[in-house]
Amino acid sequence: MNSLFTPLDIQQQSFKRALRGYDPEEVDEFLDRVAENFQAYVEKIRDLERKLEVAEEQIKECRELKHSLNEAILFAQQSAEEKIKSAAQQAELTLNEARAKADSIVEEAKARIEEQKRELGRLTQVRQQFVAEMKGTLSKFETLVGLVADSGRPPEKR
Repeated sequence: MNSLFTPLDIQQQSFKRALRGYDPEEVDEFLDRVAENFQAYVEKIRDLERKLEVAEEQIKECRELKHSLNEAILFAQQSAEEKIKSAAQQAELTLNEARAKADSIVEEAKARIEEQKRELGRLTQVRQQFVAEMKGTLSKFETLVGLVADSGRPPEKR
């Protein structure tokens, strides 16, 4: 007999009567208890099989969720790396633009300094020329004042 017993198989089992054998009522009661216990085990096994199916389904869902989360993490890492790379490129570009602007401002300032130095040199030259002209004018004025003063004096005091 290769098939498994069912509770009904146990309850319907009959035995031959023997002269000095077991008490049939006691055997029947025992078989009824065995059948009830067996039925309880069968129900427990079915319940455990249902729970196993649910657990296996949950495991499958968890594995799918794990796979999805791993893909999401990988995508997030790639996205973060791309954003970091882009930010670094933007920072480099901004830095290069700032350096170029700073160089331009420095060159412009140097040019203005040179222009102001030239203007200062020109103004210094104009001042020196003005001072020389003024000295010449003062010298002429002194000479004229001296001549005018001498012309009004008597000749002996001249």
